[in-house]
Amino acid sequence: MFTAGGSWAAELEGAAALLDAEAGKRVWSQTAGCIRCHGWSGDGTPEGPGFAAGADLRKVVLDPTALKEIIRCGVPGTGMPSFSRNAYGTVACFGMTAAQVGQQKPPVGEVSLTDTQVDNLAAYLLAKVMNRGAVTKEVCVDYYGPTNAFCNRY
Repeated sequence: MFTAGGSWAAELEGAAALLDAEAGKRVWSQTAGCIRCHGWSGDGTPEGPGFAAGADLRKVVLDPTALKEIIRCGVPGTGMPSFSRNAYGTVACFGMTAAQVGQQKPPVGEVSLTDTQVDNLAAYLLAKVMNRGAVTKEVCVDYYGPTNAFCNRY
């Protein structure tokens, strides 16, 4: 796993980031159900009837801090929910309180995510989804595995 010429610290940090991203993939696909609106690949294609089309995250560039705030707080005036039960209360959201955001307050997500889950989800999105361009067969195989026939469409 470690290369002779590489830094041990960098190798360990890289391995930890991959583990965080794998945990984040579970939050994405199972815990928070992000795939319902953003699609399995994050391209904004809903996974089923009755779900709104989410933002195409494959075209989005955000730094980790902004991404985590969006996950915790949702996006005012849109259907993107907040995944912190304390959003716009004890959790600061875009510098606004619930009274200041008013009717633009995002819906509350079906689950409340822990700080670790938010960190892992952000790690996954930054490593595998955001600013990654069009979906390819390689992207599909990375998500579903090499034996999934669904990936033959790409």
